[in-house]
Amino acid sequence: MAKLNKNLKKLREKTNLNKTELAAELGVQRGTYSAWELGLAEPNISTLIQLSDYFNCSVDDLVGKKTWIKPDKQ
Repeated sequence: MAKLNKNLKKLREKTNLNKTELAAELGVQRGTYSAWELGLAEPNISTLIQLSDYFNCSVDDLVGKKTWIKPDKQ
């Protein structure tokens, strides 16, 4: 989840919240959220879902997963 920390920072800045405010919104300690954004720790799956709901995006978007769809053979 190498892109998660960068995506969290971008999304937080887009909402004009500081780390303390967003941590409070999510119900976590500021240090916990900060560790996610710095790439020192990663949230568990239920928290990833909570983050995706908060930011109105998919978990795939948060973690930077690319979807590869193979074209139909003709």
